[in-house]
Amino acid sequence: MEMDVKLLIEIKQGRVEVSSPAPVNMYEDACIVHKEAIERCNEAILAIGKQKLDILEMIKEFRRKIVMVEWEKQVLDAEARELEEKTKDVHMLRVTKEIQKYLAADADKKERRSQEGVGKEATPKVPAESTVTENSGKVSGQLHTNAEQEGMIRRNSQLDVLDKKIRELRQDIKKKTCENAALEKLASDLQQDVAYGQKIKQLREKPLGLLLRTSSLIAGNNKKTSLQYVRRLQHAARRHTDEIDELREELNRLRARTIPMFESAV
Repeated sequence: MEMDVKLLIEIKQGRVEVSSPAPVNMYEDACIVHKEAIERCNEAILAIGKQKLDILEMIKEFRRKIVMVEWEKQVLDAEARELEEKTKDVHMLRVTKEIQKYLAADADKKERRSQEGVGKEATPKVPAESTVTENSGKVSGQLHTNAEQEGMIRRNSQLDVLDKKIRELRQDIKKKTCENAALEKLASDLQQDVAYGQKIKQLREKPLGLLLRTSSLIAGNNKKTSLQYVRRLQHAARRHTDEIDELREELNRLRARTIPMFESAV
């Protein structure tokens, strides 16, 4: 007996939930599902997809905010560097008289414009009072500008005095350094002279000691040996006198280089 009954059902083509590259004519393994179940499944799939899209939108927005914050940080860093450079330029700027005149003239112009604006606003009410206030404003503005100019002139005069003192101190430092160098050179020359003098003194004392020591030897020896000793002593004395003369000339030359010597007029 056949348990499965074959039924012929007519359905719409759009409702066939089968994906196939070629058209299907046989639906032996097909499964019939209720329409509401398919719709619920599709709604769940769409909800999950929408949730994923919302998450991606949130990630994109968060990333965009991060990029904007980084860009603002770079802009603020650039502005900070620019302000630092401007402050350096302002600190290094030397205020000259021309700049002072320009600033004073600019301040005077602004004061006059403000006074003229105040005067124009006050004219329709009381003309006499407006003229008085305008004149008083002009006088006060002139006094203010004069006071500012006097203060700037005083500051500039103080700066000039300080610059002059600094220049004088630098000149004194240069002079002192030159004097110290000259004194150091003189001290080194004097030390050399003292060393030469000690050497000459030692050379002068040396022949006398040799003569005293050899005199005792000559007394005990015969004439021949005594003559040989005498000749040797004479030769040594000549050699030492030559050395003394050379050292004396060297000493005179060094003294002439350091201390001026005047020749006696004949």
